Amino acid sequence: MALLIVIFFFGVLHGLGPDHLAAITVFGSRGGKQLHRLTFFSARFALGHALVLAIAGVLAKFGKSLMPSYMEARFDIAGGVLLVGAGLFLIAGLLAGKFRLHTHQHQHPVGSHKHFHLHLSDPNKHQHSHGMMAVLLGAFFALGGFRALLMVAPIALAPALGQSALRIMAFTLGIIAAMVSYGVLSGAALEKLGSRRNILWQRLSAYGVGIFSLVAGLLTLHERLG
Repeated sequence: MALLIVIFFFGVLHGLGPDHLAAITVFGSRGGKQLHRLTFFSARFALGHALVLAIAGVLAKFGKSLMPSYMEARFDIAGGVLLVGAGLFLIAGLLAGKFRLHTHQHQHPVGSHKHFHLHLSDPNKHQHSHGMMAVLLGAFFALGGFRALLMVAPIALAPALGQSALRIMAFTLGIIAAMVSYGVLSGAALEKLGSRRNILWQRLSAYGVGIFSLVAGLLTLHERLG
């Protein structure tokens, strides 16, 4: 049991990788009900991520690898480029006025209040994060997670297949717990900032998401190419 707890926390540490958190934030946030959106986005992202690592662990148990090492490196680099591009796109769009920060009045049974929304040039078109995109992004970042694939291999090497399955499950549950917890906390924080009437806080939170994505992408590229 103690070993499973340790493996679970290894999964938590992996789930809190800056590239994973940046991907959840930049692709999952859209303004408005951030808590609901980021929670569900992070859950789907985590499921896609955990599924790939679980498959890699099962293959490692039978002495096989998910893909050649050079392919893992390319996925890792692609993930870094994607984060850098998304961060630059968001920051440039905010600077150029292509994204608009404003509030909408929402009516509820208990009253009305305002939410912050970030739109592209057409404010009538809301961009929504689809569940399948979140799952695919989670799987994509798992394929580039060379360190995770190295970690899950010895975790899966237990004397019995049942023990290997329990270890893989503990690792993947740690990943899911970490990512969903981050989605809840970051969603609540961004929704709190978005509910403020001061446009400065709304602008700062939008720039913060872009900068986070840019820095996480650069760190990923530096680690792989440096």
